Amino acid sequence: MVPDRDRNTMTAPSAHSGHGGAVNRKRGRPDTKKTNIDDRNARMIRAAERKEERNLGMKLTRVMVYGLASVLLASGLTGCNKGVKAERDRLFAENQDLRGENSDLKQALDACEGDRAEATNQVARYRDENQQLQQELNNLTAKQNNTGFENIPGVTGERSAGEVSARVEGDVLFSSGKVELKSTAKKTLDQIAQVLNSSYSGMTIRIEGHTDADPIRKSPWKTNDRLSAERALAVKDYLKSRGVDPKRMYIAGFGPNRLMGTKAQSRRVEIVVLLNK
Repeated sequence: MVPDRDRNTMTAPSAHSGHGGAVNRKRGRPDTKKTNIDDRNARMIRAAERKEERNLGMKLTRVMVYGLASVLLASGLTGCNKGVKAERDRLFAENQDLRGENSDLKQALDACEGDRAEATNQVARYRDENQQLQQELNNLTAKQNNTGFENIPGVTGERSAGEVSARVEGDVLFSSGKVELKSTAKKTLDQIAQVLNSSYSGMTIRIEGHTDADPIRKSPWKTNDRLSAERALAVKDYLKSRGVDPKRMYIAGFGPNRLMGTKAQSRRVEIVVLLNK
């Protein structure tokens, strides 16, 4: 490619040239038409060169922009990667801590469940033991309160401070106004004598006679006091015949002085064992 300035300064071919050149032979001047064409071509060439330069500049700009963008993107990704990695590491550490806490809680829960099961077993065992002990206590209490006279028909056994008594209904032992024992009364007194000899051997026995408050009308005994004493004496004599030592027995006639709820209850004989004598 020849620069514009060189083409403008070129000398037209000589008239002696074989092809004639660009000089107007008629007038001896340069060919204007040819010159215009050369100028237009030169301008086109320069425009093409400028376009090519612009394209080159644009390419260089794009390359620089792409390069800068790549650098920025790489830098940003690096920063993002660092942030993501840091967050990942933090979450991983938190996860490990939570796993540890969960394991500790599970172990504690298992221990609590074991303790609860053991406590439940102990409660059941203690409940059974308490029931057994309560039954034994009831038996001991019943045995302690047992007088030995409980299973004798017509007899009520009682225990009080220092005394054990067998209360026998008067109608079981005697007919109205009488001091002679009924034949059916002897079976009752036989059982009482057996208890006195086995459970209260050697202890002092007081035999008490009691009546109701009705006045004596048909009985040969003029007062209830006398009637109660004679009945107590009749019981004492029979117990003696059944092997109870008379030296440890004595009688007392209270008549109507210790009445109970009804007349039938008031008519009675009480055989009292003195535990401390």
